[in-house]
Amino acid sequence: MEEQYRMYLAYLEDLRKQLESLTALAKEKPPAVAADDLAALNDIMKREQVLSLSFRGLEQTRARLQKELGLEKARLSQLPQYVPESMREQARQIAVSLKVQYMEYQKASTAAREVLEKGIQEVESTVRAMGGTFELDGAGYDESGPQTPQSMRTDFRA
Repeated sequence: MEEQYRMYLAYLEDLRKQLESLTALAKEKPPAVAADDLAALNDIMKREQVLSLSFRGLEQTRARLQKELGLEKARLSQLPQYVPESMREQARQIAVSLKVQYMEYQKASTAAREVLEKGIQEVESTVRAMGGTFELDGAGYDESGPQTPQSMRTDFRA
């Protein structure tokens, strides 16, 4: 049983590292948006997708380990009281570091989302200023897509 607890603590540490990587990617987004570097932003999003796939695997591991240990309803902060005495300090440290990393990720993710939303608003206002439109139909943009601004259209009838 002690080996299963070691595996669970190792899983939590792996989760923290993955979250740390995701946090680093979220912190890369604002500079890419500020520099109007769509290639860098696309690269960041691709790396996020790769990480999201690894999170799926981690979730399966979590569910299996928690079931084996009877920890399905236990909160992370309660983990030290469930592990063997010899592992309590390690469990407490891992729980605290994971919580801190999650809070850091939330902060970085919120900042990145706000910068991205601002960038999208700027693009929309520029297109509108040039005479284009963005019509929402509830599920996304109008099927006809954004209209080319009048100043950018060419009359080929001449």
